[in-house]
Order: sequence, then structure tokens, then C-alpha cells
Amino acid sequence: MLFVPLAHLPYVTAYLTWFLVNAALLVSIPFLLRTRLKALGHAPLYLWLLACLGFFPIFIALIQGQDSILLLFLYCLTYASVGRRSEFSVGGWLALGLYKYHLVAPFVLPLWRRKRLIAAFLSVALSLGLISLAITGWQGLLDYPRYVWGSEHDAKYVLNSPPGLTANLRGLISAMVPAAHPEIRSCLLALFSAMVLLLMMYTAGRTLWADSGRRQAMLALNLVGTILISYHIFVHDLSLLFLAVVLVLELLLSDRPLPNATRTTLWVCIAILFFSPLYQVLSLRYRQLQLMAIVLVIFFLGLLSLVHSLHTRPDGPVSPGASAGR
Repeated sequence: MLFVPLAHLPYVTAYLTWFLVNAALLVSIPFLLRTRLKALGHAPLYLWLLACLGFFPIFIALIQGQDSILLLFLYCLTYASVGRRSEFSVGGWLALGLYKYHLVAPFVLPLWRRKRLIAAFLSVALSLGLISLAITGWQGLLDYPRYVWGSEHDAKYVLNSPPGLTANLRGLISAMVPAAHPEIRSCLLALFSAMVLLLMMYTAGRTLWADSGRRQAMLALNLVGTILISYHIFVHDLSLLFLAVVLVLELLLSDRPLPNATRTTLWVCIAILFFSPLYQVLSLRYRQLQLMAIVLVIFFLGLLSLVHSLHTRPDGPVSPGASAGR
């Protein structure tokens, strides 16, 4: 429905219109985040804009006219709503991102304890589902999963080849395990995806939302974990990492005591993620973008260490019971 108005325009006009919409969303992101970040909030606006455009996945999403910037914007609205403690809004914004359900559902699942959030998420999701049903009818709705699964495994769609441009666990495992053993690939993917998801759920269950630092670390962990266990992802989908990086940088620049090893790990991962030539070399020259998944795994482990450090600060650990508040 969002693209229906553009479908009535000439191709170049439609592209430029959507380009301007994406640019407007990018410009609005700093205004959503700056007031909620003590350290990074003092950075000039032009540095924020340069950081957005300097992040290769965002740049590619903007040039290609993708909808990943819209999803990033919805995640930023989600973070702003978390800061206002409006769990109903959090669930609503996340549900609006279900057009990329594989990049939203894993993020929401660890938050199952937040009952108002889940209620809002399911309500909006149900509404969107009914709209989809009205547009496509039952046959279209039932045919869609078969279409997606078929196109995902059709060799003529070159960009869908896992051992090449899929920077997640699926791409990494597919590149390491020979194609002659698909059952091993499936088992390893299910095992490691379950491990990542369980770690996300455990962390979310122990996080006290009243503590902004622990909450930021948990949200960043969920974002990185969601990308890792997503079944399908392109380089422009990695735009979501921008929010995770911003939240981590805010903690690294704060006066919170953190282990040196954790700080170093996170700084190195952020530096690699922002090194644009690496994306171009891995994707265009060698078609080995799945190697970026190694960086994401290390980033995920560094975030786990960060969360643990914040839970064991001198002011005392957080009891699991206290973090389960609604």
C-alpha cells in the first residue's frame, strides 16, 4: 500500500520521490536519538548526518531505493518510545516493521515478558494481516510462503546464494559446510540460532528497564542477534546496525566502568563495521560478504560481556525478580 502512489509515477520520478522520502527519514533519525543520548547528543548535527551516510549499508539502501531505512526509522521510534516507557507504542512501531518479519520477530520474542508491548504488537500485526488478506485474498496469502521459499532456493536469483552475500549465521555456516551435506547445514543453523535466541531471551529477562544503560545494551544485543539469526539478509538490511552502534558508542563514551577487553572488542567491531571499502571488496570482488558475520558474532559476544559488566557494577547486581517488572 505504501508504494501504490509511486506506481502511478514514471520510474525516474518514483525513484526520486522515494529517495527524498528516505533522505527525510535519515535526517529525522538524529532528532529522534540526540535528546536521549547524553554523550552523543552533544555531537553536531552534521556529524550525525555524515555518520549516517558514511555507514555503507545505509548508503547502499539510499542509492538502491530500498526500504531498509524505513525499518531503521521504525526501530529508532521504538527506542524513543522505550525511553518514554510507552510499551504500547513500542509494540506498535515494531509491528509496523513486519514487512521484513525476519528482522522483527526475533527482536520481539525475547521481550515476551512485557505484556503490554506484546499485546500492542499482536494487535497491530493482526490488523496488518487482515489488510493483507483483503488485498490478496486467501489464495494469495496461502501462496506467499511457497513463493518466498521457492525464490529463496532458486539458483536463477543469484543474490540469494547463501555462501556469498548473506552476512548472517546461515551464510557463514553455508560457506563452511559443503553443499553435499545440507542436513548438517540445517542442524548447525538450528543449533546456533537457538543458542543466540536463548542468550537474547536470558539477557532480556534479567534486564531492568529502569536502568537506561542496561536497557541500551540489551536492545543493541537484540538487534545484532536478530541479524545473525535472520534467514535472509542483504547488505542494505545491515542498516539496522547503525542504531546498535549508536547505543554501544553512548555506553563506551560514558563514565561507566567497563573491562578493557570488552571496550577494545566493541571499538574494533564498530571500526570494522564502518570501514566501507571492506563491504565493497567482500561483496563485489570476492563475493564473501558472509565473513562479516564473523564480526557480528564477535560483536554479539562483546555485547554479552558488556551486559554482564553492567549487571555487576559496584552498586550491586540486579536480581532477576526485579527485572521482570511490567
